[in-house]
Amino acid sequence: MLHKLKNISLTILKKIGNVQAWPSVQPIFWKALTFTLFFLILEVEQFPVLLVIIFVIVAFILYAKPLFKTRSLLVSFVVLIPLSLLVASRFAISFEPAGLPTTISFSAWAFALLFGLLFYIMLGIKYLVFIRRKEAYHFLHLALFYLAFVLYFSATPTHIASVIGHSLIMIIFTLLMLREFFSIVSITDQSQANTARIARWVLVLLILQALWVINLLPIEFSNAASLATLFAFIIIEITRRYFENGLSARFLRWNFLVFITLTGLIFLTSQWTL
Repeated sequence: MLHKLKNISLTILKKIGNVQAWPSVQPIFWKALTFTLFFLILEVEQFPVLLVIIFVIVAFILYAKPLFKTRSLLVSFVVLIPLSLLVASRFAISFEPAGLPTTISFSAWAFALLFGLLFYIMLGIKYLVFIRRKEAYHFLHLALFYLAFVLYFSATPTHIASVIGHSLIMIIFTLLMLREFFSIVSITDQSQANTARIARWVLVLLILQALWVINLLPIEFSNAASLATLFAFIIIEITRRYFENGLSARFLRWNFLVFITLTGLIFLTSQWTL
């Protein structure tokens, strides 16, 4: 079983970005496997508070030790932990009611492997295991955005206070993620610092307004999250290319075509309900 997990993980990571030889990947593989199994235990036990606290402490130790570039992906780590707990507890299929479950549901395995993979990618970027780290971080970045959007659109706030609260949470989440993104992916000198700060706030407002508009569409929350992730990806990429002096008319036309095409596919596969 462990041998199969190792081969699957290496295959996926080779698709995302080149990796070093197995001896250099092995430490983060065992850390990610520990994270995955611990998360699976959490799901089986249905997230007791004490076990959740222990899980958070263990996950931080796995992430932080050894102390190398710990702050570089700290935002992604801080975001991944609550997102994984909230998504799994909200959408996991219930276990057998009588006693301990004899079998673990497919959703429990799926969530554990998904979040274990994201943790694996995070460690690979942090410890410079991947050669194409920017591409790997793009995948991690979009995955976290999608999970956050899934939670946002699946919530059903009934009071104005809850609507404002959800919006404030999304503002803080987006602002922190964008700050980390541009510090890792984009190259900006000191003279562009103020411009980059303004650009982050503009992106936050655009994404927030897009969430409000998409929330009005009568489509299921998973497709709404996909549409919001697509919009966020397009405008973030345009901003990144601007700071890297790579923005061109051809790039804008191509991104517009991609956005229209994928938006059409999302609408076609959606179940429209009033």
